[in-house]
Amino acid sequence: MSRRTLTARHSRIGWCRSSDFPMCLKRMVENRMYVRKYYRSHRDQVMLRKTERACRLHGRVPRAQTVLEHDMPMPVLVSAFKEWVTAREPDDRQRAKRISRFRELIVQLRARA
Repeated sequence: MSRRTLTARHSRIGWCRSSDFPMCLKRMVENRMYVRKYYRSHRDQVMLRKTERACRLHGRVPRAQTVLEHDMPMPVLVSAFKEWVTAREPDDRQRAKRISRFRELIVQLRARA
């Protein structure tokens, strides 16, 4: 039974036997390549998911350029923003600012279409 030790050179990988270090490093590099390839080939879907989540949870309004660049469907963003708005109090200042920003976004997108 071998004892696992954590050294400074293994700290990024986690617990790894020193004899397995080359394989751990190889797996880590391969995984990084696969993740980058996935994000590169599914960029639009990833951006839509991230933007929708930010809109739903925090009321963030994307820029018109981002919406056009990634072909984001407006009904998805509208429903996400509507969920955030209904969760806030009606007299909230931040809510009023974000609603006006969202209206500006819609006007900008209609002007560009």
